[in-house]
Amino acid sequence: MAIPHISLSAGEHHLLAELSLAPLASSDRSGERAAARGIDLDHQRADLASLLVKGLVHEDADSLETTALGEAILLRAENEATTARLADLVAFAEALVARNHPDAPIMRALAEGAIDLREALVAAGVEESSGH
Repeated sequence: MAIPHISLSAGEHHLLAELSLAPLASSDRSGERAAARGIDLDHQRADLASLLVKGLVHEDADSLETTALGEAILLRAENEATTARLADLVAFAEALVARNHPDAPIMRALAEGAIDLREALVAAGVEESSGH
């Protein structure tokens, strides 16, 4: 099944992410438990309505929770954000290579997954090799 591209506002993303961690029981929708999770449905009414219309959350008498589509959209959004950050890191490494920075090849190898963090730290002289 193809996952549709659905754009989320920052408020929708926050609410969906919180509900992905745990459903919100109807008894918790207002008050300290919701507030502790950064949820204020009085102020997020439009975000909630939008998520309901898009089919990303389900509301019944007992709880408010994400749907399977909501989970998929959230994971896609998080994956796209991570991919963008990694692309920025690779571009930064390439810029360092162009300036002949001594650690640029290490950063590039780390960003491309050719080495892990421990290997990168050893190669950069930040940590000593444990001999493994």
